[in-house]
Amino acid sequence: NANFSNGNVSYNANLMTGNNTFEVTGTNTAGSDSKSTTVSYQPAPVVIPPVVVITQPAVSGTSVANASYTFNATVNNVSNAGGVTVKFNGALVFANFSNGNVSYAATLNTGNNTFEVSATNSAGSDTKSTTIIYTPAPVLNPPVVTITSPSMSGTNTSVSACLFKANITNVT
Repeated sequence: NANFSNGNVSYNANLMTGNNTFEVTGTNTAGSDSKSTTVSYQPAPVVIPPVVVITQPAVSGTSVANASYTFNATVNNVSNAGGVTVKFNGALVFANFSNGNVSYAATLNTGNNTFEVSATNSAGSDTKSTTIIYTPAPVLNPPVVTITSPSMSGTNTSVSACLFKANITNVT
């Protein structure tokens, strides 16, 4: 229902997506006049806050024995790398971001290493982090055998008893 008061017409309309046409006609004994206008309504897109999921390592606190490690995460609801930040051990790093997938090839430090991904859009932000523990494999030396008695190979003896001695290193 339109309101008419002192020559003014008002109408509260619920717009539909697309073009909405309004027409006003005034009539009296001398004739009539009409005018129309169109209002185009395009609702603002619904923006969903970002969601970050760490995918590699699958479990925080995972232990590895190799210093080379690639961290992976997925970031939903962020369309470009400008909305994503990645930190490795507290420092901002450049990570690969493509189609919502984040990857960072790291050289781990001995002990705990932290990987953090943050994502932001106009609806909010999300941050997830994980820790991986690098424990280098111990360096093992091969065993070394040194025969100390007899002092020379091919020793001849006329005694039926012989004392044989050897030293072995790098064996526990």
